[in-house]
Amino acid sequence: MNSITNLRNKSMGWVLFGALLITGCNDNQVSGPGQNPDIPNLLQTIQSDPGLTILEELLEGTSLQTVLDQNGATTFFAPTDAAFSNLPAGYLESLDMNQKRELLEYHGYQGSYRIPNEIKKESITTMQGDPLFVELGQPFGNLLNNQARFIKTNTEAPNGVLHTIDKVLIPDQLGTLYDNIYKRYEFKNFAARLEAADLADMLRAPGTKTLLTTSDVALDWYESGEGLSFTEGEWNEIMQYHVLFTDFTSTGQGTRMALPTMHQDSVYLVVDQVAEFLINGGGGSPVQQVFSTNGKIVLPSGIMLPDKFLGVLPILDKRFNYKTFRAALATAGMTGRLYNSNNNADEKFTLFVPGDNAAGINNLPSNETQLAELLQYHILLDEFDTDELQDGQSYTSWQGKQITITRNGNQILVNGVAAVKQPQMTGKNGVVYVIDRVLELPSN
Repeated sequence: MNSITNLRNKSMGWVLFGALLITGCNDNQVSGPGQNPDIPNLLQTIQSDPGLTILEELLEGTSLQTVLDQNGATTFFAPTDAAFSNLPAGYLESLDMNQKRELLEYHGYQGSYRIPNEIKKESITTMQGDPLFVELGQPFGNLLNNQARFIKTNTEAPNGVLHTIDKVLIPDQLGTLYDNIYKRYEFKNFAARLEAADLADMLRAPGTKTLLTTSDVALDWYESGEGLSFTEGEWNEIMQYHVLFTDFTSTGQGTRMALPTMHQDSVYLVVDQVAEFLINGGGGSPVQQVFSTNGKIVLPSGIMLPDKFLGVLPILDKRFNYKTFRAALATAGMTGRLYNSNNNADEKFTLFVPGDNAAGINNLPSNETQLAELLQYHILLDEFDTDELQDGQSYTSWQGKQITITRNGNQILVNGVAAVKQPQMTGKNGVVYVIDRVLELPSN
């Protein structure tokens, strides 16, 4: 009898255990992926917030809605209804379905990104693919893309973390040139100078343009390292020099091209390797291109300045067709005086420079002393503008011997044989003339 009772008790225990197991399975199925009966997931958190109704509507029926409802680790930066209402009138309505998807995905990050109480600047790659620029612990507060502030941070969910923000974040491909440079923290001063030069509206307007950049670090170094100080008018010219009205990024290997800028002075493009664009003789290449609604931003190395703010040697350095003569100056040990930075700021020069295709340029002396004498014969120790080069007038060169100018209308000849091939290039310590042949040093 006892054995029968024990068997019945064991049977009832297994039945109760099975019932509990089934109930547990049913509870899991009801809660769904990424859900917890006690803690709302990311999607539920958005849906329950009365200040996120526009976001909720935009998410409805999208793949991102599914992501925010499922297991995993996702971070989402959620713009409030007020943030959406601050967009330009008709902006959301102007976007197609793919663009709306990109806009939403730009607010998502795969992984848990919590906002710590620390100082940092970094960019993170969003689910859409474009970078998001984060500045934390700064004197001006915490910012995303130099504009969005946090209303609420680190709302925990079983499948990630939610941050509520007061601005809608715009991916690069939906932003204008100015928007896309403004949001990058390494170009804050650069963007401010564009604004001061009245270029911001033009860089927001339709029409294909290319914006070349100089980082704030480079700008600060140039002013402090070179001891320069520019007026507001000069800064306006410098910023105009960064704007082109053409897209050069499709040019192929072997390209050598002068590209006019908004300032009229050209920048000089060299493409030695596919998709490696050297600007103004810079040692790097703008491998990063930022696609915008009205053009591209490219990020060349070095500092972009028009001729008038450069010395005679940097004027040569940024051009691609005077490399032989420029290298010869270095070999002959003549660059120190020509750089003329701090030792004698009042000294001026006039250079007659044979180009890389000039007659005799490949037959320069190999002896450094003879080379220096020949090169010094191409340089006057004063600045002579075109109007000051008089017909029949002789001028004493750095080497000590005379050169003679002859003029026939607009044609200028040096020693009767070397023709000046283009207008003078004027820098801060002199002028440069391009001639079509190497001058011969007089025998006596």
